[in-house]
Amino acid sequence: MDEKQGWVMDTEDRWSSVDNQQLIHHIVEAQEEYRRRMARELHDEVGQSLAAALVQVETLEALLHDSPQVKPHLTRLRATLERLHEEVQRVVLDLRPTLLEQKGLMGALAWYAQERLGSQGVTVHLSGSLCAAGLPDKVCLALYRIGQEAISNVVRHAAARNVWLDLRCADATLVLSVRDDGRGFDVERVANTDQPLKGVGLVGIRERAKMLDGEATIVSASGAGALVEVRIPYTTANCAP
Repeated sequence: MDEKQGWVMDTEDRWSSVDNQQLIHHIVEAQEEYRRRMARELHDEVGQSLAAALVQVETLEALLHDSPQVKPHLTRLRATLERLHEEVQRVVLDLRPTLLEQKGLMGALAWYAQERLGSQGVTVHLSGSLCAAGLPDKVCLALYRIGQEAISNVVRHAAARNVWLDLRCADATLVLSVRDDGRGFDVERVANTDQPLKGVGLVGIRERAKMLDGEATIVSASGAGALVEVRIPYTTANCAP
């Protein structure tokens, strides 16, 4: 990216007012509450209903195993329900990332990247240190959401072949970067669009970083891929070499 001409996203003018900053802050908080509620509903209602339906189909298969006309339909129905159940579980993990507790920040981001990008034929390159170990939950969650948004943007818009995901410590700063070799975009145009919601994902990245006293830089240009880099102050004592 260093040799490619790009625009560094600077939305300071558009979002500098107190009202706009508070609006984005509330949007970020509302997103988290919505995700928590949807995860509960999907797990407690949809997930359990699908599990119960699977049990009923398996019971029917046992009762009608001698019916050659019915059995193929039940087999296809069971396969469909199993796929739906797996998809619901994936969405629940996406909305409520328990993997943060199980695998830590880098492990959770690696899982998400492989889930979203691997299925699209995109090669994911992972690098980083163990410097994120022991971070407060709110910091891990914010960085995970930033990584999610950056990866989702690649899936939706980039048509990339490769994505580089890096988490490291440098100069008492925790640095998360997501880079792709896709089609890129005009950052200045997105930052100054007359449709504010169109760029709210990128603004949300910046706002999440700001809430942690950090900063987000987004660099891209048409045909030159994109780079999302977030830098969060982090004590040297907690940064593993």
